[in-house]
Amino acid sequence: MAFWHRIRRVFTKGKANPKRQTPDQAAAAPQERLSPDLTVNRSRLKDLLGDSADVVYRELEVTKPVATAVLAIYMDGLVNVTLVNEAIFFPLTVGAIRTEDRPGNPKEVLTMWQRHFLGSVSTQLAGTYGETVQALLSGNTILMVNGTAEALLLGTQSWPDRGVHEPDTEAVVRGSKEGFTETLRTNTSLLRRRLRTPLLRLETVRLGHYSQTEVVIAYLKGLAPEDLIQEVRRRLAGVTIDGVLESRFIEDFISDRPWGLFPTVFNTQRPDVVAARLLEGRVAILVEGTPFVLTVPALFFDFMQSPEEYYVSPWTGNFLRWLRFFGASLSLYLPALYVVITIYRQELLPGELLTSIAAAEEGVPFPITLEIIFMGLVFEALREAGVRMPRPVGQAVSIVGALVIGEAAIRSQLASPALIMIVTFTAITTFMIPSNDLAYCFSLLRLLFVLAGEIFCFFGIIMTTILLLLYLNQLKSFGVYYLTPLVPHARGGFFDILFRVPRSQPPGGQGAGSGFHPYGTSRRDRGRA
Repeated sequence: MAFWHRIRRVFTKGKANPKRQTPDQAAAAPQERLSPDLTVNRSRLKDLLGDSADVVYRELEVTKPVATAVLAIYMDGLVNVTLVNEAIFFPLTVGAIRTEDRPGNPKEVLTMWQRHFLGSVSTQLAGTYGETVQALLSGNTILMVNGTAEALLLGTQSWPDRGVHEPDTEAVVRGSKEGFTETLRTNTSLLRRRLRTPLLRLETVRLGHYSQTEVVIAYLKGLAPEDLIQEVRRRLAGVTIDGVLESRFIEDFISDRPWGLFPTVFNTQRPDVVAARLLEGRVAILVEGTPFVLTVPALFFDFMQSPEEYYVSPWTGNFLRWLRFFGASLSLYLPALYVVITIYRQELLPGELLTSIAAAEEGVPFPITLEIIFMGLVFEALREAGVRMPRPVGQAVSIVGALVIGEAAIRSQLASPALIMIVTFTAITTFMIPSNDLAYCFSLLRLLFVLAGEIFCFFGIIMTTILLLLYLNQLKSFGVYYLTPLVPHARGGFFDILFRVPRSQPPGGQGAGSGFHPYGTSRRDRGRA
């Protein structure tokens, strides 16, 4: 975005542009009151909206109950045209009204229509150009009556959406197959279906000077701390940006460490995960136009948990959890350990294995560290290519590309077979991390550990680990320590990090979505209090 702003300044340098308005001026201009004259209103709205082809102005002459000039305005593509014709234009032209409700002057026409003619759509009155334009851009149909300085806003919204589908990035074998969509009301309805309680509160704000994107703050009253809710409101109020096109746009504003390596705001496409976070006393942020919902505060262990752990038996859930922790540790340390052992500590390897590795490395002209960095970058490039390419060919290209490049690297003696196995196993364990944000973070840290091990041997790996833990220990997300419940220690929550126990026998907290509260209190204890 900043690049295009610089390009625009280059081409407009030295040229006068008196018609250009700043975002604040554009927002303040339409706050004036509507005029009773339809001609003035239409002219003013055209000044605000321009000669846009999708804005439909339709003038009507209604003769019942009194002769009245009416102006109907709507955005083509944002409204249900069938609903507009059947629920608005047809009643107006037919003019079916009871005699006792016949208004005495045109100023009462809008109120009469709101009560009788337009019962099949939601209605609201507006008195300013700003409210009228905002409602029009949100898919409402506007009715203006000559002689009345008010407009009737009719809820006729309808726009294309892709429907509810299974999330692509968080697939599970057992569990809900529903995922959030780009339509905000669909997303809030998915939450309402899972949390059928009047304590679920949804607060709407608009962000972005030009986009005016709807953002919903969701929380359970009584479970979410009031301080956290106020902090979320405060940070969202500080978002100053031209447009919010995705939830990441506001994540940079509300994050505790925008330049931090580790993510401090959790995002998900799964309604059941968001409902679980709300039951833990957290706050969710839903953004119009994206299926990714943010939840805060976000802790390190949130990014390591999968909802499927709670949809299977405790034994299976514990096995998956420990396997995931083991795989994540290998993805971070395995390349660095290979570099240290093959360079400095060959005596730790069995003689036959050491001989095999030495023989394979004999014809490779590059150092082991350079080999492993190069092959790691090749793997990241293949993964990125597989994501960006069309889905039918993306997976095939990733798999075939990895096989072909690995075989070619061995035959051309650019890398040894043992190193290819290390890189391959590291890639597999990286895919075990449920969160893509944390997986990319581990990819960057892996390079740091490899360089530290190559320079300082085991001491470098140990010192890098200590520095990493010190960094994580002081990191916070909305006032909650990032390593909670490990540091500070919370007995029930820490037990849940290690084990998945039956819900009928809670040890004092039930983990993600089942009772663990990031503020040190389980939902069961809060209900008992």
